[in-house]
Amino acid sequence: MGCSESMNSELKLTVDLNTPIFKTSQIKHSAMIRTSLKDFCTQIVSSNVNSEYRESCKNYKVTCKGITYAINENISLYDLRLTEKDTISISGSINEPKKIEVTLKICYPRPKEISLKVSRNSLVKDLLEEDSNFRFIRSDIQLDMNEKLENYDIGNKSRVIVLVGDNPCEDVQKWRIKKTGLILEACCMNNNCVAYKQRVSLSLGLGDFDIVNEMSCENYHSCTCCNSLLSKAIKFGYCHCQVSYCEFQSDGIPVEVVNSTKDFLEGVLPVGLESFVVKLSPLI
Repeated sequence: MGCSESMNSELKLTVDLNTPIFKTSQIKHSAMIRTSLKDFCTQIVSSNVNSEYRESCKNYKVTCKGITYAINENISLYDLRLTEKDTISISGSINEPKKIEVTLKICYPRPKEISLKVSRNSLVKDLLEEDSNFRFIRSDIQLDMNEKLENYDIGNKSRVIVLVGDNPCEDVQKWRIKKTGLILEACCMNNNCVAYKQRVSLSLGLGDFDIVNEMSCENYHSCTCCNSLLSKAIKFGYCHCQVSYCEFQSDGIPVEVVNSTKDFLEGVLPVGLESFVVKLSPLI
């Protein structure tokens, strides 16, 4: 294309793409000749990349006339001296997830520790060969087997306790273990129980709850260690979930409040309410 060619003219180019990153292996794409390579490629990538690779694929290269360019080059199609006989190739590659080191203390009758290199988007159940007797505990929270490590903010050099059946474990007070959803805390007064005079965590799961009712004198629960009746619940909180409820402003208008926690969030019961309904749902 000569230098006298109008900068306002349109150029239709053949573009080769690599699958499965992109939906198809080749397209025709038109643009003004003054368009930068960056803008030309951005239009193609945004409309043709497969949705499942949109976040994981960050590295793109552009090749034309045997020369490779970065995708953000501001050089124009005109300056590249491209004609409609030329082909541009855009290839994408997936960023490999960064590995983190996680130490597992497995509470067999003879405990042992192992260190693993895993990606943060690994599932909890993939840390070890799946065993129904395993429970993965971090900071008194029992990890859901089908959740990703990153959903618990587990980073490099983290330590996770693996309970195996009923084997004892000096690193975990089992009555303090919390699972996803609503958590009530009440004291065990059985002097034969390992949790005697300790606050026992009760996991009620996800769903809709009236906290006033759950913590009333009429609602008692059993100790997770000895099965004896616990005292009235004295505290509550939310574990690894999204929390939504209505909060009334000074003018009486209700406003929805939505919070979320990857770990444990202690709850606060508004004063003077006869009912306080919360909806607990999985983290998004």
